[in-house]
Amino acid sequence: MKKKLSVLIMSGVLSLAMLTACGGTDTKTENAQPAATESATAADDEEIDMEAELQAVQNTLTYMGGLYISDPENDLMLAIFKNENADLLAVVTKLGAKYYGIIPETESKTLDDGRGYTAFTLEDHTFGYYFGNDSFVVDEDGTVYEGKDVDESVARDMVADVFNAGGR
Repeated sequence: MKKKLSVLIMSGVLSLAMLTACGGTDTKTENAQPAATESATAADDEEIDMEAELQAVQNTLTYMGGLYISDPENDLMLAIFKNENADLLAVVTKLGAKYYGIIPETESKTLDDGRGYTAFTLEDHTFGYYFGNDSFVVDEDGTVYEGKDVDESVARDMVADVFNAGGR
């Protein structure tokens, strides 16, 4: 979007510069120029509105934690937030797929080795996590992976990716 906007603005500026240098007074060209400027302004306003809307969403979220696993066969990352209504929200990415939304309910579960974790379901996919000294992630197939902390800035980038993809 920024690249298109920059190209549009630059083409308008170059057109205006060429008209000025050549002394052109063709009314068709002159009348076309304001429309290009209006389009650039509208695109700029739309981008600013989207950024403002994203920032407003981000301001309502409190980061609770996030984990990722380092397995090339199962590139999974999850981030948990709480909104102003105290709803839990999750964003999960797995091998390019994104699952996100309000977590309607969580469930306390226990692994075979006795470790407890929290499970939740998004879009018919169940994931689990445990935040602590020995953090771990439970994939939708029930496999347990060592979890590594996701930095808040990365988690907020995940929210922005979902937002920008139209998942507001």
